[in-house]
Amino acid sequence: DEDLIISYGDIIYETSVLNKLISEESDISIVADLDWEKLWRLRMENPLNDAETFKYNSNYDVVEIGNKAKSLSEINAQYIGLIKIKKSFFKVFERIYEDINLEKNIDANNIYMTSFIEYLIAKGIPVKACLINGGWIEIDSISDLEIYNDLYIKNNLLDYVDFLK
Repeated sequence: DEDLIISYGDIIYETSVLNKLISEESDISIVADLDWEKLWRLRMENPLNDAETFKYNSNYDVVEIGNKAKSLSEINAQYIGLIKIKKSFFKVFERIYEDINLEKNIDANNIYMTSFIEYLIAKGIPVKACLINGGWIEIDSISDLEIYNDLYIKNNLLDYVDFLK
């Protein structure tokens, strides 16, 4: 009976990021960080080793997501792993999710979220970009934890995320 929010388990974000997503009125909205490169450069030498494509048009419709980026120009923002499906659209969303098994011979229980979003886009379902400027971190490794701990000790973690916001 309510909107559905799906969050990756390896991200931590400010309440303001969640509130922005909650306020979105589109059937499907996904959070993407315009300042993603700052976080990636903190965590790795070459952001292109990990970053995925993300492109949206002038209406904020996502037109590409989740592919291996060959250049920074293919990345307008970075999907952070936070998505909202409006309750009024959930039945359609659920049906499409179930249909992907038949149409693409894909096990929907093991599909990447970005692949599913690309599938929605290909089916003509609008997916809106909910754009932010930082306010989150991703923890993929022990190295990430060490980097964030070091920033916290040096009182610089607030440059990336403020858990009180």
